[in-house]
Amino acid sequence: KKQMVALSGLAAAAASSVENGSLKDYSNVAVTFFTSVRVPSSIILGTSLQSLFAMVKKDSQKDEKNLKNSLRVVSMFLYFLALLLVFNVTVHATTSLTNLLIGNHNGMANSAWEFMMREFEYEFLVTRWSFLMGLMCFILALAGRMVLAFDLLDQKPNVLALVLLSMLTIVSHTISYMNSTLVSSSNLFTMTIKVFKLEMQRGLNTKRPNELLSVLGLIASSVLLVKAVISFLLQPITKIEAEPLKKRGISARGGVQNIYPYS
Repeated sequence: KKQMVALSGLAAAAASSVENGSLKDYSNVAVTFFTSVRVPSSIILGTSLQSLFAMVKKDSQKDEKNLKNSLRVVSMFLYFLALLLVFNVTVHATTSLTNLLIGNHNGMANSAWEFMMREFEYEFLVTRWSFLMGLMCFILALAGRMVLAFDLLDQKPNVLALVLLSMLTIVSHTISYMNSTLVSSSNLFTMTIKVFKLEMQRGLNTKRPNELLSVLGLIASSVLLVKAVISFLLQPITKIEAEPLKKRGISARGGVQNIYPYS
């Protein structure tokens, strides 16, 4: 009975607000949002897919050790994360557009934010978070591939420093700006926690086999990701490669080679 009274009160308030002209239909705003976010996501999806397979080692790169090999693995993993995240954006945005076409929602609200959080909270938050994180992974992977493609680790330290400082600048500014524009969360970290909670609640509440499987996969992949990051940070990174040393007339065992064979 209390719920019926509350619903009737909300309906009366909504009716009076409509009469006063304070409520608007924001369905078109939702359509515009989900449509526009699919365009850059599709571009990042295709580029990440192409770059992921383009970075597979060739025969001439199989002797790479330590720092170069680690950077290659990290860049490929970031491309893979970007691919998964923007794929998630594309799926959720397309599904949300279909739900909007069906019309099982109330488009009247005081603001577009209120409408999205009331009718499409899960899709709205997951789409925004996946797009932001996928974009960051893509930019970082692109920087790693640039360092490898132009051989900045060995030959161009000044250019390497420029690339790293530029990436630090843009990433720091982007994260700071995104944190300042978040409304439902204080920063990206708390937004990440909220998205994970929504995923868990959706999987446990619906009790569908596929949703439960996705929750288990999310937990397992998160644990493996943390372990991989910890092991990568703890492993010693040395920069000793045979080929650059040979070019300088130094053997890999530490001796000096005769670079003038006819002397």
